[in-house]
Amino acid sequence: MPNLPHPILLAIPAFIALIVAEMIYARVTGRAQFEPSDT
Repeated sequence: MPNLPHPILLAIPAFIALIVAEMIYARVTGRAQFEPSDT
């Protein structure tokens, strides 16, 4: 069996990228309310 990376190490950058994408979407469209304290 190949030595695979731990799934958490792959998920953390994805979560950060999605949070940044949500922040950008909220700022550009003005349709979403983004609260940094919720992060």
